[in-house]
Amino acid sequence: MHDYYSVDMYKKAFANVINPVNGPNQWVKQDIPTFIPPEFDVSLKNLAFKRRPEEGDSSNKKVQSSEKLSRKGHCKTCLRCGVSGHTKRTCVQQV
Repeated sequence: MHDYYSVDMYKKAFANVINPVNGPNQWVKQDIPTFIPPEFDVSLKNLAFKRRPEEGDSSNKKVQSSEKLSRKGHCKTCLRCGVSGHTKRTCVQQV
């Protein structure tokens, strides 16, 4: 085995003592101004969502009920067995 993994080398590596640091109440005070964070403007946050509608854009952004597709007449097909009428979650055929 290499000498690097010996007990003597381990003790030599960790022989130095790390002294503790003084607490914040014992730190030296300096005359440096503190940093103040910039003021946050709420109106700038919503700029990405407030845009002018272009030509061809509808003024009403909500989808009308006549434009939605219904599931009426839609038949589910199982991905496991390929039979229509159920899904793979309710399929009785074993994996």
